[in-house]
Amino acid sequence: MAGSHAEDLTDLPPPYRVPEGSELELKAPNRHQKRLRMLAQMPRGGRCAEIGVWNGAFSDYILEVTRPRELILIDPWDLLSDRPDGEQTHKKHSDDAFMGSMRDHVAAKFAERPEVKLHQGFSAEVLEGLPDDHLDWIYIDGNHLYDFVKQDLAVAARKVRQGGVIAGDDLFWKRDGRMHVREAVMEFLEEAGLERKVDHIGQQFMIPVVAEIKKTYAAG
Repeated sequence: MAGSHAEDLTDLPPPYRVPEGSELELKAPNRHQKRLRMLAQMPRGGRCAEIGVWNGAFSDYILEVTRPRELILIDPWDLLSDRPDGEQTHKKHSDDAFMGSMRDHVAAKFAERPEVKLHQGFSAEVLEGLPDDHLDWIYIDGNHLYDFVKQDLAVAARKVRQGGVIAGDDLFWKRDGRMHVREAVMEFLEEAGLERKVDHIGQQFMIPVVAEIKKTYAAG
């Protein structure tokens, strides 16, 4: 799955080590192991983005496993408190103080890691500010509602180079009888003329960015 041109591991940032017994290991060990297996298939030494950072716990593992030259962290954090209730998929999203403290925690946590770039904002808007083909891979774990996932996928298709990977979480997440993430992923593939089938490890999905995707979702 990993692309080839991001595999030059010379001149990388210092190794990053996550302490044993981390929050993700303890809270959901089976899910955590599946996410690590997914990360092992991502390009190493590349440029990547994580949509939906929360407290930065998974960002730790992106740094440790993939050794990126650049990791762009994208999350609205306390900006979510002003959004309509229908766009909030976690009970804490409306808590302005809590979400603001989360942003501050992540900023402090990675303050000494120059390869980490924090962008507070809504994912599609932040991604639009990146050059096309800038990323080797992206991890989508933001708003799980269909419209937002579909938008993230479409923009990611332009921002991730051909041969890179669009990965994401919660493929089988369900609300109101719909698997929003899976539905968006399948339609994304179908619109590119590809089979409605996606590689996944548990709920972690991985879409290779092939020529059909680049052509279908190219800037108008």
